Amino acid sequence: MSLQTAGERDLIKISMSNVEIYGEGDNEDCFEGQADYAPEKFGMMLFSANRGGKSLHPTMASALPIHKIKSYGSWGGEVLLENVNFSNFVSGTTKCGSRQTTMARNPYSSDYVPMHKFVNSKFTNVAEQALIYINDPNPGWANPTDCIEWPCTAPENIVLQFEGTRFGGSLTPIKVTPTFQIVSDVKEAVDSYSGCIQRDYWSAAYCTNRNLGVLLFESLDSDTEDRTIQPIVITNEVTMYKNRVNSMMDHTWDGFYTGQKRLSRFPIQIETIGDYTL
Repeated sequence: MSLQTAGERDLIKISMSNVEIYGEGDNEDCFEGQADYAPEKFGMMLFSANRGGKSLHPTMASALPIHKIKSYGSWGGEVLLENVNFSNFVSGTTKCGSRQTTMARNPYSSDYVPMHKFVNSKFTNVAEQALIYINDPNPGWANPTDCIEWPCTAPENIVLQFEGTRFGGSLTPIKVTPTFQIVSDVKEAVDSYSGCIQRDYWSAAYCTNRNLGVLLFESLDSDTEDRTIQPIVITNEVTMYKNRVNSMMDHTWDGFYTGQKRLSRFPIQIETIGDYTL
């Protein structure tokens, strides 16, 4: 399950409610001896807001896969998920040996993943290792036509908020507090937060800190796509917070080449208290 919205507005609201998502059933995804070809499984792909949309019914091969992103991340994304329940993710791997989680990020989300707020979700028979996986930026993005010197950093700046969460069944994650946050595992950022524990098998961190959010800013100069200003480094001398971010991917296509244009817009996970140097 996934959803993208299109446009550039102050508010682009994405909402989903009263949904049941189930993990692996009795049917296997691989034939005997073919486990290497089994896909990774997740119940929900984290949502995104982008300037350009695509038809849900593709008419040409270039539109596939349907969740592929081909435009800048939009400014005003806001995601609210109410009563979205996950059941029977009883292991972090499928019967064929592939990763299995309740949710994961869109592998094409290079620019911006809006904050997600989960309200009154329930996890039933969900193993600790199966709660989530936020994979690191794709190393292949570090090339002259995409993100230049190093991969775009949106996957390192994801913040998810959970309120009114319930856990049930014989399997539950280690931490079962109703209110918590999950953030990408940028070590020098996460280590500075109070109430956070790294979870290597999530490629993320579990936190109990209501002050975690996403700082989003951009250059308003007329040459915002032509004049490169990354890396942006933000630090806090008191907490020892540090984060280094890249600008957005080059999504412009000009014949056989990309357009050598990148939007100078930067999302950064942050604790919203204290003084920072940018």
